[in-house]
Amino acid sequence: IFQIVVDERFQQPDIIVGDEGGSTEGGEQPIPDFEMVQDGNVITYTVYTAEGLEAWRQAAHQDALDDTDTKVNLILGADITLPEDVQPNWTPVGTYDHPYDGFIDGAGHSIADMSIDTDDDPAGFIGAWTGADGDIAVKDMTLIDVDVHSSNDYGTGAFIGYGFEDFVLDNCHVVGGSVSGIG
Repeated sequence: IFQIVVDERFQQPDIIVGDEGGSTEGGEQPIPDFEMVQDGNVITYTVYTAEGLEAWRQAAHQDALDDTDTKVNLILGADITLPEDVQPNWTPVGTYDHPYDGFIDGAGHSIADMSIDTDDDPAGFIGAWTGADGDIAVKDMTLIDVDVHSSNDYGTGAFIGYGFEDFVLDNCHVVGGSVSGIG
């Protein structure tokens, strides 16, 4: 179920809330999987669940493939644990040919149990990133118990596999797991 809130002054969607069965806390209303706000050519997803994170990943990956001027940013609205029943459970955002160019704000939250195994493209939460030299790519985020494996020459990392420009990880941490690249 998606709820679209329309700003009647502009007759354009302002906020989209995705609720595909988000979790509940203490019998309260379900927590939405994500909220999406568009401001010009910047789309920002605030995600609360693994399903919301996947919705952002698909939108950000498609934006990278389309090579548009749109930025699809991410804000974590909660700690997220990726499902362990499917391995690998994460496909990196952005490829060597189509890098991700957005911004990620972990807002002090974490993503746990991320698993990546690839031999085609850079491997990491973000496979390949591009932006202005020295930009902050990710801030205030922790990855817990990661398992990243790559057997290519493009680059491997927990947060970002390959950066086309120098980038900054600000207040980012990896707690447990392994990262290995062969190439």
